[in-house]
Amino acid sequence: MAQAEDTVAAALTTCAALKLYPGPMNQVALVPRRNSKMKNRRELHAEPMVAGIIDLAYRNPLVAAVEAELVFQGEEFWAEKGTTARIHHRLDPSKRKRVKTLADAKKHVAAVYCVVTTTRGGKHFRVMNLDEVEDIRAKAAASQKGSKSPWDTDWQEMALKTVVKATCKKAPKSRELSLGMAVDDQIQLGRPDVAAAIVTEAVEVEEPSAAPPVDIDPNTGEVIGYDDPPPSQADEVKDDLQEPDGSGA
Repeated sequence: MAQAEDTVAAALTTCAALKLYPGPMNQVALVPRRNSKMKNRRELHAEPMVAGIIDLAYRNPLVAAVEAELVFQGEEFWAEKGTTARIHHRLDPSKRKRVKTLADAKKHVAAVYCVVTTTRGGKHFRVMNLDEVEDIRAKAAASQKGSKSPWDTDWQEMALKTVVKATCKKAPKSRELSLGMAVDDQIQLGRPDVAAAIVTEAVEVEEPSAAPPVDIDPNTGEVIGYDDPPPSQADEVKDDLQEPDGSGA
């Protein structure tokens, strides 16, 4: 069953508005889904992925680095908040696995985290355990019954995107990042129509007011048909300050 044409156009408009590209760059996924209210209607949704969200984050000149990682069970890891906030993570290649599904995550993953570093040296980080990530995945699943989503086939990608978004909410944001996160939030909640409306509102620009018609003197090239503008207040003050030429004085 083909995707509804209006949703194809909306998905491509979202890609253009965010300047994110599907395909090998994996910045945005074009995901076909069945409409939960109209069973015979299939729609195409543009869903920003973690690479796209990170790209949007870098568009703020204050953002120097965005790093996100899974913490696998058995790896050395701790996070510290307060005046000496920091994260310590010793990666262990022998424990790192490819995590495609929720079942894989429950078997191998302990946590997920993101660190955003600013050009001024500040750091914003967020650590999420498996239960916190699962709460977000479950909300998305509940809103998309009958349709598969990237959560079903690439849990690792979606978990990383989730923690990056959570971290970026407290870090400097570009206009495009705010738009991308708002769109993704609505897609995850099963509200593609709201996501499309957000994009439409963002890309609409007022038409510039038309310049008044002008007449050009064909001989001199000068603009004609307008009265000389009145002198400015500065010109009037300058005239008052001019010294008399001595005639008649």
